Amino acid sequence: MSEHVLPAEEPIRFVAPIIQDNPTGWGPCEMPEQFRDMPYQPFSKGDRLGKISDWTMVQDKKYQNKYASQFGAGSLYAYVHDEDENSFHLVDTKRDQKPPYQRGRARGQRGRGARGARTPGGMTTLSKQQRDRKLGKRWGQRGAPMKIRDASVTVRPTWVTIEDMDFPRLAKLSLPGIKEGEDIVCCGTLEYYDKAYDRVNVKHEKPLQRIDRIFHTVTTTDDPVIRRLSKTTGTVYRWLRYDRCIMCCTRSNYSWDIVIEKIGDKLFLDKRDNTEFDLLTVNETSVEPPADDGNSINSPRNLALEATFINHNFIRDNSRHVILGTQQFKPHEFAAQINLSMDNAWGILRCIIDICMKQKDGKYLIMKDPNKPLIRLYDIPDNTFESDASEESGDEPADTPFAPLYSYGNSKRI
Repeated sequence: MSEHVLPAEEPIRFVAPIIQDNPTGWGPCEMPEQFRDMPYQPFSKGDRLGKISDWTMVQDKKYQNKYASQFGAGSLYAYVHDEDENSFHLVDTKRDQKPPYQRGRARGQRGRGARGARTPGGMTTLSKQQRDRKLGKRWGQRGAPMKIRDASVTVRPTWVTIEDMDFPRLAKLSLPGIKEGEDIVCCGTLEYYDKAYDRVNVKHEKPLQRIDRIFHTVTTTDDPVIRRLSKTTGTVYRWLRYDRCIMCCTRSNYSWDIVIEKIGDKLFLDKRDNTEFDLLTVNETSVEPPADDGNSINSPRNLALEATFINHNFIRDNSRHVILGTQQFKPHEFAAQINLSMDNAWGILRCIIDICMKQKDGKYLIMKDPNKPLIRLYDIPDNTFESDASEESGDEPADTPFAPLYSYGNSKRI
C-alpha cells in the first residue's frame, strides 16, 4: 500500500489595485469603463428609499409622490419629437397692452410673492377678505353700497379753499413733551357724584331719572369769562370739545365744522349757532355704523340725541331707559386702548393752529369732508352765518334742551 502525498500549498499572492493616476492635479482623471456609456440621473441623499413596484398605495393620492425625487425627472429620458418644418406656423403670443389702473389688471399675477400665488403644495392661500368675498359670491351676497354722507355745512361759492390736509399726512405729525396744563381761573360749581352707580350691573339696574334743568351750549365768543381773559392772557381761545374734535380728526367719519376768527395775534375757535356739534355720536367708528335714515329711530342723529340726553341726565322718560352699567376711563388710558398717540394728537392741533395764525385777520372755517379722509380750511366772508343765526333764533322754542343759553351754574374750566 502506497502513501498518498498531498501537494504543497502555494503562497497567496498580493495583487496591487489599479490606481487612476492624475499627474496634473487631484481627483479622477478619466471615466471608468463600466460607467462610460451609462446615463446619469441626479439624485439627493435625503430621498426616501422606496419599492420598485407597490400596488397597495395606488388609490391613496396622499402618498402618491412619497418616494419621488426632489430633483424631479431627468431630461435625459424625456421623449423629443422633431416636427416637420413645413408644418410650422408662427403664432403671435404678445398680450395687448393695457393702460395702468385698469380693472382686472392684476388678475394674472400669480408669481412669487403676489397675492393669491400658489404655494409649493399646489394650494392657494386666501386672506379673510378674499374668503368672505368668495362666500358672498357663492351665496349671491353683495357688499353694501358706499354710503354718501352729507356735509355738516353747505359750501358756498364765495368760500375760498386755503389748504387740504389729508389724514395720512396728519398721522405723521408729532409734538412730544407736552407738560401738564395750568388752571388760570376756575368758575362754576361741581355737583356731587353718587358712587353707587359704579356698582350698577344687569341684575341691579337703576332707572334713568330726568333732571329738570337747561343745558347751555354757549359759544366761545359769547362767553364773558373768555372775553375777559382775552384782554390779558393767552393767544388761542377755545372750548375743550373743539380741541378733542381736532386732535381725534383722523378717527372721525362724520362731517363737522369749526369756525375760526383771527383778530390780530389772537385766535378764537368757535361753533355755529344751533349746530349739532355738541351731540354725542354713536357707533361712528363701528364696522357696521347706523344707517343714514332720518325716519328710523336708530339713525345717527336720533342716536346722537338720545345719547346726549342720557349723558345730560345720567340717572325717566317715555322710553324708560335704565342704566345697566357704567365704566370710567382716564384720557391717557382710553387713548392707549384705542391705539391713539397723544403726541400725534397734539401735533395735529399745533399744525392747524400754526396754519391759522399765518393767515390774515378774518373769518375761516375748518370742515371734515363727509366722504373723504381729509379736512379743509376755507376763507369765508366776515358776515357768514350771522344772518342765518338771526333768522333761526326766532323760530327755535325757548324750552329746547340745546338752546345756546348761558348760566353761571355751568361748570367749566379754562
